[in-house]
Amino acid sequence: MPREHIGVVLQEAIVIGGAEVAMGGLIPIGEYEWMTVFLDYVNGDENGVFVYPKFLNRAGEIEAQWMDFAVAAGDKAPVNNRLDLTVTGNYYRTFDVRGHTLAQFFNIADGGTPTGTLNAVIILKGNASR
Repeated sequence: MPREHIGVVLQEAIVIGGAEVAMGGLIPIGEYEWMTVFLDYVNGDENGVFVYPKFLNRAGEIEAQWMDFAVAAGDKAPVNNRLDLTVTGNYYRTFDVRGHTLAQFFNIADGGTPTGTLNAVIILKGNASR
């Protein structure tokens, strides 16, 4: 029977930036299937905070932001996906990371002066013997 492997890779207070701010370093995700980010956000003077992962295959390569597609008038257009945190609360999102090698999370404040607080815990889970 395959062994499950669970790893907590980030657990810290995060600086909320007026410009894009990295939330920790690169996260090796190649042997995992799922990545869940738990966010504890306390709203400050900012209107909210956007949190999003970027994925890449090797360190130093161009990062690709998490994307989705919006449909308007029958046309599909790519849009940058993000978690929009606008009120104080606890949030989570699980990502299917099969086929990816590295990930990194970023945040940026939505207007105002960033005075809120953000804590993140990222848990990786998957079949370590794939």
